[in-house]
Amino acid sequence: MTCDSSSFIADSYETEETEEEAWQPVSDVVESAKVVQLTPSVMVATIGDHAIIGGLVGIHQHVRVGAYAMIGGCSGVGKDVPPFMRAAGGYRARLYGLNSIGLKRHGFSSERIGVLKQAYEVLFRSGHRMAEAVKRAREQFRESA
Repeated sequence: MTCDSSSFIADSYETEETEEEAWQPVSDVVESAKVVQLTPSVMVATIGDHAIIGGLVGIHQHVRVGAYAMIGGCSGVGKDVPPFMRAAGGYRARLYGLNSIGLKRHGFSSERIGVLKQAYEVLFRSGHRMAEAVKRAREQFRESA
């Protein structure tokens, strides 16, 4: 099995965007409700392919929303939402795990979703600092990448 998704989550925390990349704010395929507030800044938030943004969501400038991520309605997003994740929570959204229903709807296999869930646990629920968690995820999922 090849699954580069788990390393994609880890890599999204280590890459630094160039200014040119930041000028490409919204991907081609994004689902959103009618009322979504993006910052008025010239360099707005970056939103990945197939991201779902609920109604009345405010997204702060320079925030990245990863591919296949979902943000629940009435949420304020001030930090990056990694690819494949769910976030929600009023004034300050927080992560609530993998967007597994959205991934199933987009044709991800159960096996691939399972690997992504394991990567989420290592990166966000293991209690390690992000740098250490990324290192552990790369070691653990080296064969999956």
